[in-house]
Amino acid sequence: MPPPLSGLGGSIVQKTLFATALERHGNRIALVDGDGTAPSYATLAALADRLMLETNQAQLGLIEFAHSIDAIAAYLGALRHGLPVILTSPGQPERTAALIDRFRPDCAFRDGHWANLTVSNWREAPPHPSLAILMSTSGSTGDPRLVRLSHGNIQSNADAIVGYLGLRPSDRAITALPLHHGFGLSVLHAQLAVGGSLIVTEARIGTQAFQALCFRHRCTIVATVPYGYDLLERTGFMDDCPSTLRILQQAGGRMEPEAVLRWAKWAKASGRRFFVMYGQTEASPRMAWLPPEKAITHPDCIGGAVDGGTFSLRDEQGATIAETGIAGELIYRGPNVMMGYAESRDDLALRPGAAVLATGDIAERVDDNLYRIIGRSSRFVKPYGFRVSLDMIERHLPGTSVAGDDSLIAIACPHGDPDAIAADLAAWLQLPASLFSITIGPVPRLDYGKPDYPAILHAARAGREEAPALEPLRRLYADVGARERVDDGASFSSIGGDSLSHVQTTLAIEKMVGHLPPGWETMPLREIATLQVEAAPPSGRLMQVDANLVLRAFAMIEIVFLHAHLVQASGGAELLFFLAGISFFRLRRVDIREGRAMGAVWTFAKSFILPYYLLLLLWSFATGSFDPAQLLLVGNYFGRFGSMMEPYWFLEALLQCLLLTALLTRLPVLRRSPMRMIAALFLLGVAARLASLAWEPHDLANRTAESVYYLFGGGMVFAALTSRRRLLVAPVLFVLSTMSWGIGSTHPMWLAVAIAMLMLTPRMRLPRVIGRPVTAIAAASYHIYLAHSVVIWAIVSLIGWHSGLAAAIASLAAGLGLRHLSERLGRQR
Repeated sequence: MPPPLSGLGGSIVQKTLFATALERHGNRIALVDGDGTAPSYATLAALADRLMLETNQAQLGLIEFAHSIDAIAAYLGALRHGLPVILTSPGQPERTAALIDRFRPDCAFRDGHWANLTVSNWREAPPHPSLAILMSTSGSTGDPRLVRLSHGNIQSNADAIVGYLGLRPSDRAITALPLHHGFGLSVLHAQLAVGGSLIVTEARIGTQAFQALCFRHRCTIVATVPYGYDLLERTGFMDDCPSTLRILQQAGGRMEPEAVLRWAKWAKASGRRFFVMYGQTEASPRMAWLPPEKAITHPDCIGGAVDGGTFSLRDEQGATIAETGIAGELIYRGPNVMMGYAESRDDLALRPGAAVLATGDIAERVDDNLYRIIGRSSRFVKPYGFRVSLDMIERHLPGTSVAGDDSLIAIACPHGDPDAIAADLAAWLQLPASLFSITIGPVPRLDYGKPDYPAILHAARAGREEAPALEPLRRLYADVGARERVDDGASFSSIGGDSLSHVQTTLAIEKMVGHLPPGWETMPLREIATLQVEAAPPSGRLMQVDANLVLRAFAMIEIVFLHAHLVQASGGAELLFFLAGISFFRLRRVDIREGRAMGAVWTFAKSFILPYYLLLLLWSFATGSFDPAQLLLVGNYFGRFGSMMEPYWFLEALLQCLLLTALLTRLPVLRRSPMRMIAALFLLGVAARLASLAWEPHDLANRTAESVYYLFGGGMVFAALTSRRRLLVAPVLFVLSTMSWGIGSTHPMWLAVAIAMLMLTPRMRLPRVIGRPVTAIAAASYHIYLAHSVVIWAIVSLIGWHSGLAAAIASLAAGLGLRHLSERLGRQR
């Protein structure tokens, strides 16, 4: 532990216990970064002290707080040696320059090293010896003030967080929050205080990289803001998260009560704990926490004060409110309340103020230890002399973010009709509709997830227009969902998108932004509009193609060539079952988890089975043969060998697999854990395949639902798992396919190649001369499947032309033409 440092004037510089006592945790791992570097507490302490040698006895430092081990070590070194530091983002050079100009720090940490900025002016009063860090106020990007936090402030808050979360030295936390922000910094403090570990990453929450880190490092704690939980839910974190996860922390803004309830119930059902927290930077930053059991009964509350703190309510006259259910300003008292604000270097020497914080939030007491925030005192404007609460408008329009001044009220709305919203507000508030500026689309957010109210108001003033590039995709979604128009909150999954339109939509998004974002199927249109457009390939002769499309096109060509007797190798249909399982899970993840997958069966029947059934009826009338098994869609259990209708066993078997999945996912025993449910369905398919190998008639082999369900279930598990765990599925599929078709068969080989492509090269660059026909065939795969047997039968049986190549080319052309015709008819509807 470093010795105490004497400050100017003989005072003893105070320090933070969790920083000065790093060595007590010895060889325990303190940090883990994306490269696998994992310094122990002892190593981190040595690095922190070594970096401090570069500061040259500075009085004030500035740290550009990157997500790196070096930056954290520099910060801890400053705490250990009593150097007050300003914390700022490494990605805001203008903000950093303004801070340097205003507060005149002596040195700055950036790019792994301290650099001297000025020579200290020793005639200036030194910073107060209790001062530890200076941070921007919560939610503020333009406020010149900084919050002064003492060593005692941050230590007391870290201790309180450790206590109510029940943290352990074995805990490993991960957060994508910026470390210069109060929430992200508090996660670091709490982990260091208990001797746990922090996974340091730049990976965005909700991405595969973030989820992979959670699994690789056996994460036990996830901490993020409400928007982060939206991303986690959208990308399937509830279905596939580490078994080691035990605590989820939410802070950094109000979370919708419905979302709190959803996560709290999921956490309870899966043996985890979901904590809702409330705070401000001025309180280091936690003031309240909601016990997990209360999150289910009171999801709209912030809970009660942290250990050592107390809440009270104050009315407009300054009197204390003792009754429950009466609104007033929330007042907090506790050892974590800031020393005060600083607007210049001179303010750093000021003594701490009273440990009382007027939060500016309007709240009411629910009971002795529960409070509910209902608004913010500073969020009022007075257009035309009438007092209007911006928070009240947000509650009136759930999901919106509202900013404004006395001349304009700007509303960022995820979806809806701007004229209708303005008219509704005008009638409700009795104000002119022209006062309201409604922007439909993504809500601008700060880097830690809170709405960026200045940006919302600026956008309204600038009259920012909606991005025109989104309109073609909106029209496509309207066609897919058979609607006149869709709003910007619609997702492909929410409009009832299926695999028939999946490929077409994939191509449209790729054309728009140059890539497919993870989880795009559940991503609202407004977020797709914000995606950064990827640069074009180095050569205009190349195009990016999703591996799923390449495999779908290959499977379709193989099926056509096989039935046209051009090749003997088979396996395309089995590959399509696997791809169908992947698509089904991606599109219906929420429906599966909530037991509502039967709707997907109806969508499939309407889009895929109905056209096939019409073809079946026409064939039955033409031949005068009405087979009950075919009409009941179980013809795959009876063969139809030699008939033109024989190849359509695939559609019947796929319908049966979907129906079985929908029925099983309604069972309460399986719905307790969505990931276990998917795994159970796959294992059921494996068991059914093993059983069917013993009794299934040879001529029906691999055509019945129980014999192919392992492929469909394998696709679902493959889509649900992270990249690393997908390797668990591949050997099972390979062995079962080999057992089903025999050693030397092409079936297991196709599966192995498909899994390798999906894992290793999910995005491929192909010459356009190849990529364009591949994507066209993939998009028309169902139409080709529906048409090819008819075309081949007509050419061979009616015309008598025994040319397999001609039949194959004609089948592909007929399918492409049928798809084009169906699109035109759909647009006319």
